Amino acid sequence: ILFNASLSALQLENAAKAMELLNQRLALAPTVLDASARAATHVHLAAAALIVDDDDEALRQAKRAWPLVEEGADHQGRSVVLNLMGRCEQRAGRLDQAIAWYEQGLDEAKTSGDVTRLAESLSYRAVAHAARGDKSIAVQFAEQAQQLYLLAGSKEARRRFDLDLSAPKERKQGA
Repeated sequence: ILFNASLSALQLENAAKAMELLNQRLALAPTVLDASARAATHVHLAAAALIVDDDDEALRQAKRAWPLVEEGADHQGRSVVLNLMGRCEQRAGRLDQAIAWYEQGLDEAKTSGDVTRLAESLSYRAVAHAARGDKSIAVQFAEQAQQLYLLAGSKEARRRFDLDLSAPKERKQGA
């Protein structure tokens, strides 16, 4: 119930309420939740923290999710967490570290076989390379991502890709 309520709060763009509910979920059921449920909770906490521009908290939550998905067979879940860590690092201005996380996320996405996840990983790398000034590399990744989004037929993913490339979010410089 707390998880569903927190997702509703996120959809209503009430990230602070979502974070409160997700933290309650972790506090109330630490031994009841399996690793996957705990990882999902940390991922959602990280996403909410990004919404309220708390990049440090977002990275902390993503790093808490990582050991919960690292050993499992869920390559898709690992890709999500690695890309999330990359987004946190990128927003903090640590582009080289962000790209390193995105590269690992891309490898996991390839292994998972999920075309949309693969396109997402490529688009994140494109934005990071563009922010770093590597325009030709950024364009290559962006074109690959675009082709995969079209192949997947994912309108939502395609919309996110367009937004990602049109408005890269960088919060801090030179960290």
